[in-house]
Amino acid sequence: MRVDMEVAQFYHFCNLFDNENNLNYIAIKGAANTIGNAEEQLENSSIVIQNAIEKAIALL
Repeated sequence: MRVDMEVAQFYHFCNLFDNENNLNYIAIKGAANTIGNAEEQLENSSIVIQNAIEKAIALL
């Protein structure tokens, strides 16, 4: 299993808030840049966040 640094905190808080293992969750993430092209993040972040929010709402 691979846990990226960006979602490690998410899993940590899931464990803190659910000490009886009854919590169901899903992580939605997207890439705002290709590998090695960090300068793409500013241009692409808003659409990646918008898509993630739309997917999260659809899953509710």
